[in-house]
Amino acid sequence: MRSRPFLILWSLVCSILAYAQSHSNQGQELFTQRCAVCHGATGGGGLGPSLSNSQWQAETTDQALQHTIRDGVPGTSMPSFKSTLTVDQIASLVRHIRSLRINDAPGSEATAAGTVVSADRLSAAAQDPNNWLMYGRDYTNQRFSPLDSVRRENVGRLVPVWSFQTGVPDGLEATPLFVDGVIYLTTSWDHVFAIDARTGTELWHYQRHLPKKLRYCCGPVNRGPAIVGNLLYLSTLDAHLVALDTKNGRVRWDVLLGNVEDNVSATSPPLVVGDRGRRLQKPWIH
Repeated sequence: MRSRPFLILWSLVCSILAYAQSHSNQGQELFTQRCAVCHGATGGGGLGPSLSNSQWQAETTDQALQHTIRDGVPGTSMPSFKSTLTVDQIASLVRHIRSLRINDAPGSEATAAGTVVSADRLSAAAQDPNNWLMYGRDYTNQRFSPLDSVRRENVGRLVPVWSFQTGVPDGLEATPLFVDGVIYLTTSWDHVFAIDARTGTELWHYQRHLPKKLRYCCGPVNRGPAIVGNLLYLSTLDAHLVALDTKNGRVRWDVLLGNVEDNVSATSPPLVVGDRGRRLQKPWIH
């Protein structure tokens, strides 16, 4: 008779484990069917961004993740699954995505601590061949790199090491910044990515939530960010200037440049003068 409580307890534990396992399997199956084609079989990224990045995992709540799966992301290739997945299926999918978290590959000090670029460093950008600190590389704006390790005689021996897919439609026109081992890339529809240049690992991703009414010239493109201090600057299709923290992509401040109702938009990279950010061009006015 003493063994009976043990058997009851053991049956209960087995039932709980079986329930958890069934939901885990369901989440994995749903991910394979619905998500892997864009995000990779293990969530490491592909056509869509990485879902295994530990910083993204830490900063994205379950509620936000459920909302993204249910409603999709307008202006991107992320569809809505509202009509095809139940609430329980979305919850199973979220649990599986949480299980994909991995520790990021070791990166430079910049990837761990955030990039800081002084105004003096920008002024001396022409003497810094190992970084690309602004749109035209330096204040002469000639976009010329003095690096000479890749030459006519060895360029044919270059091989791909990694690739990164933004998952954002409508092309890329930006000049990325390369700062101490981190690539800062802007895309159409005002997305910003920080990428470890050694591994291709996504460090963080910012997406501007744009109004439905927009007027812009030459497509919904963005031509690049600017940096000074620990802030990264983005001009937006809805005519704002946004400052992002280089460590995590969080908005530090957001100011209005013009009114969408007046058909004003901004796509060109800001220009930093001293410790102040200015527009490289006037916003497009149609």
